[in-house]
Amino acid sequence: MSDTLTADNSYLYLPIGPRLLFVAVTNAKAEQRIKTWPSAKLVDETNRLVVLQASKYVYGADSIAAEFVEGHYGKPGPKSFMERLRERRNERAKLRDTA
Repeated sequence: MSDTLTADNSYLYLPIGPRLLFVAVTNAKAEQRIKTWPSAKLVDETNRLVVLQASKYVYGADSIAAEFVEGHYGKPGPKSFMERLRERRNERAKLRDTA
């Protein structure tokens, strides 16, 4: 996912099944950029982010998936969209309070 959903060329992708990915974009340029990404890279990155952001349960269908989970689960990952949104709102509130 891009850092924001309001900027030009923003995108959001969400796994909706073992072999399905929902992708939303803000414009055709973002769509074309995502279409150039190799499928394997998109799958690996999506899986990595899902495992990094898991808080309790992560499952793998086979030993390869289990190794992947063991290599990524519990490690610090990027902040989620909601965490970034909360920080941004807190920063804005501080600026309002000091003005």
